[in-house]
Amino acid sequence: MDVLLKSILKRIVPVLVGGTTTGIILIYFLGFFIAIFLNNIVWLIISTFLYKVYWKMDGLEDILILYIFIFAKIKKEKNK
Repeated sequence: MDVLLKSILKRIVPVLVGGTTTGIILIYFLGFFIAIFLNNIVWLIISTFLYKVYWKMDGLEDILILYIFIFAKIKKEKNK
């Protein structure tokens, strides 16, 4: 699972960093609510393009694997 998780994080981290950076810039120029809406749309298009063209896969599998990993961690901590 660690190798799979590392490969997923390698694909997701650039999108998170880019989204955060552009979000901060857009908030400065456009305001909070417009920036949130616009940034989400722009990075949805960019991430879909990256997954389809560059990695030749669907991003949904990565998100589902991350959710499974996170919920397993939460469940494990609750059982302690």
